Amino acid sequence: MKRFLLRAIFVANFCVGGLLMGEANYEKNISFLRRDLVNMIGDLKEATIDTANYQGASRAVDAAQKIINFEAKDPRIVAKNIKAKLDDALKLIRETLWDLQNRPDVSEKKKIAWDSTKKLALLLKGLKPGLTDVFTTPTALKGAMYEAVGVFMQVLTTLLLKENFPTNKTAVQEPIGTEKPLGAQPFNHIDPQMKDMLQELSKEKIEAVEVEPILEVVEDAGYDIAWFGRDNKVSVTGQIVAFELIKKSLEEIDKALDVAAKKEAAKNVIDLLIKSMEGLKKIDNEKTKPLTNALLAAMEAFKKTLETWTKQ
Repeated sequence: MKRFLLRAIFVANFCVGGLLMGEANYEKNISFLRRDLVNMIGDLKEATIDTANYQGASRAVDAAQKIINFEAKDPRIVAKNIKAKLDDALKLIRETLWDLQNRPDVSEKKKIAWDSTKKLALLLKGLKPGLTDVFTTPTALKGAMYEAVGVFMQVLTTLLLKENFPTNKTAVQEPIGTEKPLGAQPFNHIDPQMKDMLQELSKEKIEAVEVEPILEVVEDAGYDIAWFGRDNKVSVTGQIVAFELIKKSLEEIDKALDVAAKKEAAKNVIDLLIKSMEGLKKIDNEKTKPLTNALLAAMEAFKKTLETWTKQ
């Protein structure tokens, strides 16, 4: 809480302090986007979907918009299409924060968070700096916004999971009505079972895929994660995020009405998977490393399948 208050105070001072004007403040402005905006957004995951300080994050987004407007005011330096992408990303983050703050019903907040995650995924690819981005200012702005959007997607997913999974470091609830099979391998439902099934899906046409069998294995993988966290008394929040992403992605593709919609859903999931895998790789915990590696293998197999589907 103290860390969050200090950041909130910094954002307020930034907005009032007039740091946006003049070339000498370029580094400060970019630093705010890369560090302070990302941290203010990232801090939201420490709360719950109903108690997070969305107003504080909104102030950071407003400050970020002023920076974008100033640094991208000259289309000769930052092209209009790049400025539009930056504006769209901030607008979606701002609207999502407003909705999460003002909607009274938790179930409605959960729907908003999930829908926004999918919309953010559409924007993410266009913000990632590439080989053609050779000019300093637009590359820096795109890179900072790419990071902010990615972190916000992870925050929304974490807040969603907190509604269904405990995230304390001492225990993870065992699914009610299930018993851990005696002698079972810790991750046998993840690698090889789930990984192999996700890989085999690439041999099917996307419109003909039956997801029910794989969803049953995915559910079992969720139990593997829950049991592992309980038995080892460690937090497995990041691993649960990855598990839930695979599950919900399969459900979204299955619900899509036609081939084009299914391919679009698959395309959107690829960016989400990449960001989730990046997050998993940053987890520095020897106890959870085997679990993390098993999930990464399954996610890589799923990513390759999605890439195959989008090219069909």
